[in-house]
Amino acid sequence: MIEHDMKPLDNEFLEHAIFSSTLMIKIADIESILRNLYLGTYIIGGHRGAGKTTLINSIEKKFVMDSYQHLGQPKHIRYKFLHLNVANDKTDLLRELVLFIEKIYDENWEKYEEIVDDKKIFKKKKIMNKRYEERINSLKEKVLFDIFLEEIKEDSVADRRNRYMNVTFSLKDIFLNAIPFKLGINKEIKHLAYKEIRNRRIKSPRQRKEDLIAEVIDLIDILSKEVAIVIIMDELDKMNNTDFKKFMRENKTIFTESSAVFFLLVDHIKYVSLKYDKSFAIMHNLIRDYIYLPRLNWKEFLLVVPKILKISNLRTLRSIYYYSKGNYREVVKIKKDYNNLYGFNAKLDHQSSLRDIEYINDSFYIVVGLVENDYISDLPEPLKEIAIDFIFDIIDMYQINKSITSQELNEVKEEYLMLNPTVNSVIKRVGSIISDYKCINVPESEESLATEISKYYGSKHPNFKGNNYRPVLIETTEISMLYRLIGIYHDSIDGVIICKEEQADTQFNISYTATILVSSDYMQPVAYINHKGFAWNFEVGHRYYEMLSYLDENEIIYIDIELPINQSMVQRGENLKPFLDKLINKQLNENQGL
Repeated sequence: MIEHDMKPLDNEFLEHAIFSSTLMIKIADIESILRNLYLGTYIIGGHRGAGKTTLINSIEKKFVMDSYQHLGQPKHIRYKFLHLNVANDKTDLLRELVLFIEKIYDENWEKYEEIVDDKKIFKKKKIMNKRYEERINSLKEKVLFDIFLEEIKEDSVADRRNRYMNVTFSLKDIFLNAIPFKLGINKEIKHLAYKEIRNRRIKSPRQRKEDLIAEVIDLIDILSKEVAIVIIMDELDKMNNTDFKKFMRENKTIFTESSAVFFLLVDHIKYVSLKYDKSFAIMHNLIRDYIYLPRLNWKEFLLVVPKILKISNLRTLRSIYYYSKGNYREVVKIKKDYNNLYGFNAKLDHQSSLRDIEYINDSFYIVVGLVENDYISDLPEPLKEIAIDFIFDIIDMYQINKSITSQELNEVKEEYLMLNPTVNSVIKRVGSIISDYKCINVPESEESLATEISKYYGSKHPNFKGNNYRPVLIETTEISMLYRLIGIYHDSIDGVIICKEEQADTQFNISYTATILVSSDYMQPVAYINHKGFAWNFEVGHRYYEMLSYLDENEIIYIDIELPINQSMVQRGENLKPFLDKLINKQLNENQGL
């Protein structure tokens, strides 16, 4: 097995990312914030691996590629994103913003045409006034001066025999000569810094920082007339609560007064603390809104994961759900580690005895039964996530020992009763629900994916998307693989186009192809084109009739057409409208009983 890192999805995976309907709603909320430029600070929370960074990356990609016209503004706005990993309170947000401001200014050119000697040439000009460059350089010098002072301060602590103002010039020369080299700053800074030691020490560090913050906020406000500034801060949950509060307090003015959108990404524990812990009550004045990204529940897992992994075996899906706990990253890890699920099933068979397989199956039903309890299912998303973690811990212990004592239940409970009073109340109530839970009978016969989906969802109503279907070629010639694909997309199928294609230059010249149209609220519309065919005039011609019977039996709307000679569905895949019109007319006739 190839070892993969667990970084957020790259562009290749983002192209085919499928998000649940819940996450699609969250995406719409975040896009609305950006599209309407609702400035302020937002907390985005979720388990590690729930898809926070991947989701933000997909949104960023969309907004960087596109531009949007905002109400009250005469032109389109471009978006600039800054990503910061803030693992501790030592991150200098002010310095990062100054460098980001400079980068935006340096990139802020526009092309214009000019006629020279009857030839059209392109030149570039600065959109912003030249004097802003001077302000940015001055701001950088001030920030570097404070870095200089901090370095000197650290050296003086290390050598207590030297007082701050008696630090040797050789030390200052080394440091000051290093700064321009490392950061590309003009050497005039060196002379400035010598003066600053004498002049700027009149102001306290706090006063100097307040001045710098005011200057940064003003420049961001100016830049925001040309670009929308979005700051994404990740890894904040690695800070302890004390450091987190300190970081937020020190940068409060930046968060509340800047003409920018800040997204702060945290795990579910930090999110719950921020939202429900009274010791964080002061934070509510800094945060404009909270957005939580939950893991996949079984109901959504049924729709999303078969499409990501291209599998339809229900027992395997139950195993993946139990192992992953609905965590999006764990599902992606399986996709990265195993291009198909044969590898995963082989691993499962190799590592699991019959007793283990039954254990997973039994555990799955207990977990789903508990999670669908009215009290637990109605909990706010972050509290429900903690309740689900608690349930998994209890069930794992129960299944290993085939029983669980009150003492063992309380020991697991104690691990959760330290967050805050709100969480404590939920865990106690969930503990009582677990104690009173009566196990349901596990079905003896294996059900299909379509049957399981039908328990939660009604019949699919075709929703034809015009020419928005993205054509995807599928290489299989096996009719069973087409049945499997239809089963995987059971909830999303709009219709099927069965097509007779004939080539004039060969004896074995007739093939039958299937184009499967799928769409839903959580994925891009796709037309899967079986371009090699599944039946031919020289071989297995009976499959053509089998396919029509299968579609009739499963009540899937389809049309049976014949293309002109030497034409194929691959050629017609970019313009499906004539076929969609036929599907729509057939559907209307069926609805009217014609």
